[in-house]
Order: sequence, then structure tokens, then C-alpha cells
Amino acid sequence: MLYQNSSENVYGFLKLDSLKKLVKEGLPDSVEIANVLATKSLSLKYKDNTYKYVSAGIVHPTIMNKHAVLSLDISPAGQLGVSGGSDGLLRIWESATGVVRRDFKGHFGDVTCTRFLPSGQVIMSGASDFQIKIWDLTNGECGATLKGHKGTINALDFINRGRNFISSSRDGSCKLWDCASQSEITTIHKGTSPVTDCAIAVNTTLSNSNSSALDEKDFDTQGKIGAFVSSSGLLRVFDVRTRQSVFSQTVEHGLKCCCIIEDGFVVLAGSDSGHLVNLDLRKTSNQIEVKKLVDSTISSITRDGQWFSTVDGGCFSTTQHLELTGADCDPIYKVISSTDGKKVYTACRDGKVRQYSV
Repeated sequence: MLYQNSSENVYGFLKLDSLKKLVKEGLPDSVEIANVLATKSLSLKYKDNTYKYVSAGIVHPTIMNKHAVLSLDISPAGQLGVSGGSDGLLRIWESATGVVRRDFKGHFGDVTCTRFLPSGQVIMSGASDFQIKIWDLTNGECGATLKGHKGTINALDFINRGRNFISSSRDGSCKLWDCASQSEITTIHKGTSPVTDCAIAVNTTLSNSNSSALDEKDFDTQGKIGAFVSSSGLLRVFDVRTRQSVFSQTVEHGLKCCCIIEDGFVVLAGSDSGHLVNLDLRKTSNQIEVKKLVDSTISSITRDGQWFSTVDGGCFSTTQHLELTGADCDPIYKVISSTDGKKVYTACRDGKVRQYSV
């Protein structure tokens, strides 16, 4: 099936014949099998384009005991993963083997977002119980529980080492928090539509580095911008220091995920209709470009903007004709790339975490 960035869908099968040779069935003659590699990848040529398909090098099928894997993150060193499930548990596991190191118990609902802090020793999680929890990786204990949202926590992102962080929620709000005092600093935004994702980046051009902190609990907020998106199509960028809006526009598509790339000047957002929204803050006009990528909801995008996942089991590169396979039609709730960009991990409804070498 060739459909990313394409004006048409092409369906068919590739099967092994009695001689173990790969043959086409139902595909047009113009589709050419270009390459099959031992690294579990396949390339097809069609109309002057090459489409590459990569299968998972490692599949961890039992990390969440067959519960859906709703959230996922990989430690900065790449050796550990954390995932949250529909059973209310977080689990720490070895990325190479899938061996579970520790369970984290405390949430009373779906664990919808998980993040390693830069130290790799602390984990942050949010859930459908409206709570944000901070966990000590060494002993598995919950060091803090932060309350203030009145809906499912959809996303978390932090400033530098994580003393201050932001959250987005189904209750229509985006909040700024302080870990040290275990308290909310302020509500950045309050609307009527769920705020589906949020992100933080360094940008000393767009953020007023010389302005005074608005709250004594602000820590290292100067020179930082944030972005959030909502199911109503709102995309807003703000100065974390001053809380003032840098950019705000509502597009015609509901937005599900976002990231900030290119030194804090470009925001990418995925929509519920398969569009990728590209906001370039360096431009003075025509800042937003909207491109149709797939015929399904874009559920997640990596923090480097290189990969996105869909609710029909797709996972694609944003820059190439390249698909990561294996999830079939089960929704992929989260896609994460390693710090060096060489590995990609997906969290899926089928209860499996898949690791790809790219």
C-alpha cells in the first residue's frame, strides 16, 4: 500500500512462492521490488519514487501484560524505557531485552503520558485520574503528586532539568508547574476544547530573556517558548517567561500532537484528518503550511519531528517515503526516537512495544 504524500492508493500483496522468491499479487506491473535486505527492510519503486518499509528489529510483547501501551519514553542514555498502560501501571524495562525492572503503582486510570527527566533518574507521569506524579527510579517511590487539572493529562514537557514543567489536559487547560514546591505556578491557557499536546524549546529571540520572573517559583524560564495544540484546531506559541502569546491561530483541522524543532523556530502539529501543520516563526507572512500526509488521524509525532504515528497502525517518516511496519491496524499511541536518532520505538494498542533501527 503506497499512500503517504501520494494522490492515489495502491493495494496488493507480496508473497513468497515455493522457491522462497518474493512475488507480487494484485500489485500493478509498474510497482517494482527494488531491494530486500537482511535488516528487515523492503524497497518498492513506483512512478519514479522509492518506498521503503522497515519491520521491527525487536518486539517486546509482554511489557504491559497484554494491556494497551498508551504512553512511552526512552531514557537519555537509551538503556531503559518507561511505558504506561490501561491498567494504571508504569513499568521500567530494559530497551534491549524488554525485561521489566520495576513497577510503579499509584495512578487510578489510564497512564496517558510518561517522561524521563534529563537525569535519567526521575520519571514524570500523567493519567486519566487527573494527577501528575513524579517518581524516583532508584526505589520506585512516588516523590510527589500534583493536582490541579480536572481532566485527563494528555502531555508533559519540562524546562531544562525539570524543576519547572508544563502540562496539557482534556479539561482545556495548559499549566505551568514547580516541582520543588509541588505546586501549580499558573494556568497558561484555559479553553473549552481539550489541549491535546504541549512542548517546550529554547528560543532567546522570541522569548524576552531580560524580563523579570512573574512568580518566585519560576526557574530558568527566560529564553524559553512553549507551544500547545487543541482538538478545536488552536495552535498557540507563548513566551514561558512572560506568559504572552507569540503566535496564535486556529486551523480547520483538530490537532492531536506537536513538537518544536529547528532551534525553536518551527512547530509541527499533526491533525485528526491526516494533515501535518508546519508553522515557521521566522517568516513574516504565510507562516503556516498545511499538507495532507495520510488518510488517518495522526496520533503522535517524535520530539525531533522526524516520525509520526497514526490511529490505523501506521508509522511514517516526515521527510521520506519510509514506513515502519508491524502494528497492522492497531492504533499506535506514541512514537519516540532515541537521542541519537538511530532507533525508533512505538507504543501500540496490541500491547507491544516495537523497536526499529533506522
